[in-house]
Amino acid sequence: MPLERLRDRVLAGIDGEHRGRDWRAVTVGELEACSIDGSLTRGPDTPANREAFGSPSGAHDPAPYPQVRELRLSNASTRATFGVVTGPSGAGGGRDKGEAEQKLLDTVLKDYGQVFTSWRLWIMDRNFPGAARTKDMLGTGTHVLIRVRDGITLRRTGDFLPDGSYLAALFGGGVTLTMRVIEYYVTVAGRDAPELFCLITDLHDRQAYPAGTLAAVYHWRWIGSETALKEAKSAISGAGPSTGAIFRSQSPALVRQEHAAWVTAVELARAAARAAAAIAVPARRGAVPGSRCIPGRSRSPRPAGRSSSPPGRGRPPPACPPR
Repeated sequence: MPLERLRDRVLAGIDGEHRGRDWRAVTVGELEACSIDGSLTRGPDTPANREAFGSPSGAHDPAPYPQVRELRLSNASTRATFGVVTGPSGAGGGRDKGEAEQKLLDTVLKDYGQVFTSWRLWIMDRNFPGAARTKDMLGTGTHVLIRVRDGITLRRTGDFLPDGSYLAALFGGGVTLTMRVIEYYVTVAGRDAPELFCLITDLHDRQAYPAGTLAAVYHWRWIGSETALKEAKSAISGAGPSTGAIFRSQSPALVRQEHAAWVTAVELARAAARAAAAIAVPARRGAVPGSRCIPGRSRSPRPAGRSSSPPGRGRPPPACPPR
């Protein structure tokens, strides 16, 4: 499909842009924090769309509109998209939300395998844990930080480490992985008891990746995925008889093309904003136009062309001038 090919060319360019420039607003050692998350968007209620995409409420109590499920790979710092795939909403045929998104994860590993690099850490929510799929991801050389849902068995294999984390075995599908576990509580407004967060990661080095750092970076899944998707959907709101984001196309093939056009437009707009920010003249006197001046902290561009090793660091940008 022409628009899907155009989308993939744009996303490949965005991936290359992030390889050539260090945009990180959050650091996890030398790793780049990225996010994987799913989302639903409504489409017109035609028989073909409902057959292809279904609706989350199920066949016995269908939602007013069929909905397209997508899985998006995002940079947590810039909200830029590196890859995206679409599929059914998850209802019908015994499929639920978790299973639908897991199948899309299989597809995204096949279609966008080049973005799963050794310098990226992929943050995921509770729909994704599973030893077999985690093994597939780690087989690319990349890294993961996954929140574990209730009911997943983690068998501790050693003592607690000084930062409170521990190593445990993750089982499933005939696969056993040794993962590091970070547990902490989050107080939620309006709830009597704090909520337990349990994260698993392949990053076993507690000195390079302390438990507190990994717990803090999980929050960026919301910035990289949840708020980024809501921001993008604001551009396609109001097309239907009700409010909210909705596609316009009457057939599944055109919905997929419309989705590709939407992703392309949003990512080109975000790329233009990043380019403008990169050459903006700082307001402070004495600063070099086009440089990024961060008091007390300096960063340097990532060399282009790196494909399998963590990013290097070159000459830092000029220091901020005195006030």
